[in-house]
Amino acid sequence: MDQYSEVFKGLGEFPGKLYYIEIKSEVKHLINAPRRVPQSLHKELEKTLNEFVQLGIVFPVNNPIDWVNSLIIVKKPNGKLRIFLYPRNLNKEIKRVHYVISYVGEIISRLEGKQCFSMLDLKEGLIPLDKDSAELCTYNSPFGRYKFNRLPFDICTAPEIFQKKNQKLFGDIEGVEIYFYDLIITGKNKEERDKILLEVLDRAKENNIKFKPNKFQLRIKEVKYMGLLVSKDWVKADPSHVRAINELEKPTSKNDIKRLLGMVNFLSKFKPNVSAVTSPLRVLLKKDIEFQWNHEQETSFEEIKRLISSTPVLKVFNDSLSITIQCDILKMGWVLVCCKRGILSHLHLGA
Repeated sequence: MDQYSEVFKGLGEFPGKLYYIEIKSEVKHLINAPRRVPQSLHKELEKTLNEFVQLGIVFPVNNPIDWVNSLIIVKKPNGKLRIFLYPRNLNKEIKRVHYVISYVGEIISRLEGKQCFSMLDLKEGLIPLDKDSAELCTYNSPFGRYKFNRLPFDICTAPEIFQKKNQKLFGDIEGVEIYFYDLIITGKNKEERDKILLEVLDRAKENNIKFKPNKFQLRIKEVKYMGLLVSKDWVKADPSHVRAINELEKPTSKNDIKRLLGMVNFLSKFKPNVSAVTSPLRVLLKKDIEFQWNHEQETSFEEIKRLISSTPVLKVFNDSLSITIQCDILKMGWVLVCCKRGILSHLHLGA
């Protein structure tokens, strides 16, 4: 892999024109006050900002700007800082660009049964902005104002634009699954997988696309992806994802419930009655319902943790075997179980 070392170094960019963020013409400009940053993080933040300037990701701003956003700082496990733009007000005024993105379940179904895998993770900052759009992405910091020269993923149009450009560049290569930053290369055997991987790396090299070296997985037999583990024979819940659900504190707001349901619904294919169990929580998300945590919600919350802690392993579908479909109607929903006839293994569970 030495001949491809350059695709893991430096900051690349997608080919094409500079991206333009289009906003509504009647928009009123807004300056957000800077958020307070703990004194203990100042030194590391200043170092991170200087590194971003050297890489060309951000530039200092000294002239008057109509839009100034807030900054969110998260400390990573390795001690370094991750900087997020917080363009809540700006996002409301951006004209959306809609692009069809594959549902995660569709991607997982295409991975099932594959023999060999490789994974690549694209670097951030691959979409350069034009001058006006960069100024829209200005933010406050304790060390002055800076503007992003590359499209931050926090901008509401960024996911669609990133997926579209990624799909245009790599989407025609059979055996490549794309979901935002992640590229999963699959094959029926090692030779096929390696051939596809080299084609991806060649195209990245030709187009100045860069990947994260620490996230590169060359030859793996199972994929850890979006809360699931996928291999040629089975699909099961990622233990770390299950552990994260079990460690969640009791919800205290509607946003907390949305977060919990987002994590649980993704694993609902492993449990046939998740929809019925979560019904007392989903009721609280209705607009005319005030958030009140009662015994019914507490019972639902504890039952969710119990169910998720014992998720089964799902077998990959084999169309040469006959299957059995079992259905049942409950008070709060319905249950469907699809399994191989005569074999004690589930293919799919739904509610």
